[in-house]
Amino acid sequence: MRNRFILCAAVILLSCSSTLATIGHCGGHSVGRFTTIGQDQDFSIGGFNMVKRVGGCSRAESENAVNVGQCQAAHAAGSAALQKQAGKIAQNASVSGVGGTTKVLQDASVEGLQDQTIKGRRHGLRAQNQSLNLELDNVLRKSGGIGKAQGTQSFVGRQRQIQITPGGIGVSTQSVEAEQSAKIAGSPCSTVIVNNSLDVQMGQSQTISTAPSKPSPPPPPPCGK
Repeated sequence: MRNRFILCAAVILLSCSSTLATIGHCGGHSVGRFTTIGQDQDFSIGGFNMVKRVGGCSRAESENAVNVGQCQAAHAAGSAALQKQAGKIAQNASVSGVGGTTKVLQDASVEGLQDQTIKGRRHGLRAQNQSLNLELDNVLRKSGGIGKAQGTQSFVGRQRQIQITPGGIGVSTQSVEAEQSAKIAGSPCSTVIVNNSLDVQMGQSQTISTAPSKPSPPPPPPCGK
């Protein structure tokens, strides 16, 4: 967080907000008695929320909220794969005052990705990958006049993967909970600025590759035979 306080003077009510969420996924299949499973999941959330007040006596408030969730399961030739992920983002901003300018700007970006691979039953390749990236920016500003501003945004996300084969079990989980909150208030001829910035990057993977053991060669015959 960075706080700056400087002296200034300044001089319609403006409020806008938008949220975009996209989700994609694909499935897997089985071939004969040999297992082949492939699963992928991804989601992205982009949230933008702005409230601005200029001059006069006024108040404005705006909010965004979105939930995403998806689940996949595959079963083939004695093997199973399951993966789930979910995320929730919320943004809320409000301004009020007389004269001058008061503004709240919120920007959020979230990306989540999971994939699983199973090749073969007891022996073969088993792999799991997860990534969860988050960026939050919360900016509050008051310039001149008498004004107040408040901005809060948060994100909660979870990912879980399970693989079960005759050769073993694999589990991967990760989660993140983040929140930003700020308030400002000021008298005439004052300028107040608050910047909140948050960046989270998470990733993990596991890979197991095995091959059937070769039988030991028979012992040599006894001497003389």
